[in-house]
Amino acid sequence: MRFLIINLLFTLLLEKLYAEQLIRRVAGYSEVEKHTLSDNTIISHYKNKGTWTDNKSNYGTEQCKGTIVINPEGKIVEYLLFCNGKDYKGHTYTAKLKRSSNMDAGTGYYLYIDGTGFWKKLIGKKCKYAIFYLDDAYFTSDQCDLK
Repeated sequence: MRFLIINLLFTLLLEKLYAEQLIRRVAGYSEVEKHTLSDNTIISHYKNKGTWTDNKSNYGTEQCKGTIVINPEGKIVEYLLFCNGKDYKGHTYTAKLKRSSNMDAGTGYYLYIDGTGFWKKLIGKKCKYAIFYLDDAYFTSDQCDLK
């Protein structure tokens, strides 16, 4: 009986912790137009389009556009990207993304700057994400504390 009570309390605690986070998985395809400067700095006009699911049984689409400057060593030195998304209920959001890792994979954060429905309460929230690429395909995982 004691084991059952401890197990139940542990399960309830995990559910509470999990419920206070938004965890999304995003995947799609990207396009890049590159301009290379004489010092091998690359200025990229980047856009992507993908789909996502989250741990709240929500799903939707997302499109991002922006400018990325990459130094000759392959490290991002300037990154300005905005993403617009829509969930299956028609609620929308806009997020501003930042990162300074290598372009082929890395971590960064995004800030919700606009939203409707569920997303409105996330305006001003700073969330973490990780991204990696396989050819033109991208895969991200992101996490946002809701508390």
